[in-house]
Amino acid sequence: MLGSVDADEIQKDGAKASAVGVAPNWVISVPVWGKRCTDAFIGAVLPAIKAALGERQPTFVVHTDQPSVMVSALARFPHEIKRVPLGRSAHQSFGSASREALALAPVNSYVAFINADMVPSCEVFAAAERRFEVGKRVIMMAATRTIGGIPPAGATARDLLTWTMEHKHPAVVECFWGTGRTTIPWAVYFKRGDDIVVHGFHLHPFAVVKSNPKVAFKGLTIDTDLIEQFRLEEIHLVTDADEAAFAEMSPPERVFRLMSLPFSINNVVEWARLRTTSLQRWMFSQPITVVGSGDAGQLPTCDTILKKLEVR
Repeated sequence: MLGSVDADEIQKDGAKASAVGVAPNWVISVPVWGKRCTDAFIGAVLPAIKAALGERQPTFVVHTDQPSVMVSALARFPHEIKRVPLGRSAHQSFGSASREALALAPVNSYVAFINADMVPSCEVFAAAERRFEVGKRVIMMAATRTIGGIPPAGATARDLLTWTMEHKHPAVVECFWGTGRTTIPWAVYFKRGDDIVVHGFHLHPFAVVKSNPKVAFKGLTIDTDLIEQFRLEEIHLVTDADEAAFAEMSPPERVFRLMSLPFSINNVVEWARLRTTSLQRWMFSQPITVVGSGDAGQLPTCDTILKKLEVR
């Protein structure tokens, strides 16, 4: 085991915090391996995390193939450096890393899942804490894929979201209603004038309260079914462009197969019918403001998609 703390110490710290009634500790899980992700984490993501943390002192659980680099980068924080989990695919290794970090976190801690290429806005931890204080147990967020340039560290949510639309990844461009040709409409972006809104099925569980030892997920990665461990009233989906945001720096080759014509309502329905749960469909019903207001004229289209999904 590498790092400045071990699993027993993390568990003891969490129990101690609960016993004295102080705010639960944050545990931040970041899978970081390969040159692209290591460079992104060190150069862009970690500075933004530090800006968002303020005076918080989380425990980082980092799965990596560059342990010495991570020990140096995380020197000011408690951390545990883990080896990259074995897996038949990168996604399986990624899911195993998240699963191990969640199991390691003490009961009553706040567990954040941040990918090595996901740059947070300055409000993410404070925003999550406010929701947890009123009974929410999981924070779901969209993370727009970007390309070209480095997302600014310490940016407000609205400024970061504006930046993402100035650096849209081709996979995002192909998810825009009316022009996009994606075969995987995990989210649909709508634009009208200066307003951009997204409705998404497969969104990112940024943070959870580990309220009991059994909080876990069974799917390949955390965005598959971690949300299913919570009741609807325990879920907070960030829809306000001023609350919190992420910008994901994706490689250019991370694209999906395209259709010859723009995708239609029926294309979205056919894809979502086989690949989404009722909670994911509820998330799709919620307009997430990206730029401007929350109204890009998209509600009739989304309502039709959801009504068709109800028909078996």
